[in-house]
Amino acid sequence: MNNADHETLDLGGRRVTITEQLDLQAIEGSRNSFAQRRFIRNGQLYVADGPEWDVDVTTSVASYSASNDDRLAAVTNIVNIQVGSLVQGTGVGREVYVREVNVAAQEIRLSGPLYDAAGRQNYGFQRFKYVLDFSGFDLFSQLVLLDLGILCRGYASGIMMPRSGVANTLKSYFITRLKDRGLTSIGSGRQCMFIEECQFITNEGGTNAQKRTSIGMNANANDLKIRNNCVSQFRHFAILGRQNYVILGNHVFQGDSVVNGNMFLNVVTGTENPLTLDHTQSNHNSTWFIPFSGRLPFGACAMHVTSLINCGKIKNVANVNQYTVPWITPESGGNVMLSSWPGRKMWLERSQSRPVWMTSQF
Repeated sequence: MNNADHETLDLGGRRVTITEQLDLQAIEGSRNSFAQRRFIRNGQLYVADGPEWDVDVTTSVASYSASNDDRLAAVTNIVNIQVGSLVQGTGVGREVYVREVNVAAQEIRLSGPLYDAAGRQNYGFQRFKYVLDFSGFDLFSQLVLLDLGILCRGYASGIMMPRSGVANTLKSYFITRLKDRGLTSIGSGRQCMFIEECQFITNEGGTNAQKRTSIGMNANANDLKIRNNCVSQFRHFAILGRQNYVILGNHVFQGDSVVNGNMFLNVVTGTENPLTLDHTQSNHNSTWFIPFSGRLPFGACAMHVTSLINCGKIKNVANVNQYTVPWITPESGGNVMLSSWPGRKMWLERSQSRPVWMTSQF
């Protein structure tokens, strides 16, 4: 990587046996950052079983404040906490990692803020082992991993990205039977990253989805392009924490009819959001209740009604046209309540055939 007269490490179609995680920054040895294109391509990395792949587990007590929301302070046992460790504890969201460790200050920088962890409490740290570990780099941009396969064989995780970087690329890449994680970001090293025409293959195919622990990828940066990948049977394929993603043409399947996190099976009532439906009122009540009957996702109530169209004349019981606009009350116990004028009743002319349409969302 640090040679000025070439930019590609071509494995020449070889399969290389890997007995422990490759710390790329330690192997390179002299630099903490790269910003010019580098290729690693055309080969296969084959993981051999051994104790070097065992997950390192550490516990600690630390303090957290929302005013400094990406830090843990006064961290006990900090010398044993490794960069790249998954953080666990009350108020810690999914896929929060240790980005930096400052032993002298007893402080840890996190990959993202916590949501409900103010004060001092116990934390757990799990350091998975990755075949390709770029976490030692402060910055690595324009890295391209092309036409490569990692055979994790249930012993190792795939790739840990650098702490920061722009426009890194995985293309025509196979990460097979990963143990814990496929592609992990512990900082912003996946800004504008391209992940295209890759395969992420499970090691948990015989496990029900709700009991799986492996995750295909996570991201803490913007503007990823995740396109035309094939993903099989993880707890989650991707946990994405920022914005402006392009997610297109991916085939994600779980192979589990008990719990399925990516598609619906045996659906009786379809859900939509926003939802458009029609309602027919056949009586003269002054208040109409428009039932949603579970049509919004997760049984949610309608929080907003964005439009209402009367497909016929509104008349009172004396058959006189009414021109005052009724009002709408959403979140009415699973219904939308449509109310008419005080002291009057309304009905919809030709109510059996002319519906009222409304769109709502939550």
